[in-house]
Parts: sequence; structure tokens; C-alpha cells
Amino acid sequence: MSPLRKSDHSILKFECDVSAVTYSQSTTYNYQKGSYDKLCEYLNVDWDHILCPEENSMEKMWMMFKDRFLAGIDMYIPKTNNGFYKKFCAVHPFNYDFKQMINKKHRLWTRYLETRNPTVPLQYKRKHEI
Repeated sequence: MSPLRKSDHSILKFECDVSAVTYSQSTTYNYQKGSYDKLCEYLNVDWDHILCPEENSMEKMWMMFKDRFLAGIDMYIPKTNNGFYKKFCAVHPFNYDFKQMINKKHRLWTRYLETRNPTVPLQYKRKHEI
């Protein structure tokens, strides 16, 4: 590895897995097996009587429609349990651009060690301020 900042000591490189694995159970609707005929029958009501547009605001009418619609979905669309799945919450301490800069700096250092080309240390020194 390349030296750390302006030190003449090289650094050690090691990897440590710090990602967390969380398990969660997900329940979703199985729309393919829904009973849409029954849902349509459930929603086939006198909406003017239920919503009473003369007495209710648009927001209240929307909430009444939405509640009835979601209740119908709960009754006539079966739910499926997706089971447990792993969700990896990887920890990324650096953003992508910063990581790219570090990789370029390390690549210059290894190129210098391989070739001992006198122009490479100048390029490395420009990247050394990372």
C-alpha cells in the first residue's frame, strides 16, 4: 500500500466486513389470485348517498372512498407471506468520488513500485493530499 499522507511509512491494508444483515418478514397482496368480481360487487354502491357531496368536503369524500376501497382489497385480495429475506445494510464510509480518488492514488503507488519511473512520483505527490 502507499504511504499514509506525508509519512514515509507504508500502511497495511485489510478488509473488515461491517455490513449488517437484518431479517424482515414481508406481507404483500397476491393480486393474481384476487376475486375482482366480488370486489366490483362490493364497490358497486350508491356513491352519491354514501359520500353526500353536498355535506362533505372533497378530502372527507376521498377518505371515505379510500377506506371502502382498501377494506374491499383486504376482503377480496389474498395476502401472501414472502417469508424472511435478508436485507444487507452495507456501511459506506466514503462516497464514490472519494473512493475513486483513493483507488487512483494507490494505483499510482503500485505503478511506481513496479516501474520505478521517475515521473510517477510527481503524479503520486499530486494525489497524495487526499
